[in-house]
Amino acid sequence: MDPTHPLNLTQATDYIQSDTNINLDLTYPLHDMVFLASGLEYRTETFEIVQGQIESWEIGPLASQGFSSGSNGFPGFSDIAEGSWTRSNFAGYLESDTISVNKCFFT
Repeated sequence: MDPTHPLNLTQATDYIQSDTNINLDLTYPLHDMVFLASGLEYRTETFEIVQGQIESWEIGPLASQGFSSGSNGFPGFSDIAEGSWTRSNFAGYLESDTISVNKCFFT
């Protein structure tokens, strides 16, 4: 940066994350001591990085003198870093449980 750059910058350290989660859990007793359980889950995650003002991340004319790029020692996000990414996951399970009753005798 140099004296011709603005004094107030928007570095845009914005991370935006959103999650959607749908879950279904079911249990069913087969007997007093035997149970079945099952479930399904669907999840979508989105992550976004917002680009900062160009002066907050560009390499200025004083870089050859050892000055870092951007402002305040932490540059804003450049056009290379900006973007939005999404992933989705699906899972399911089936389970069976038993209750064990052991009679223990101590003498």
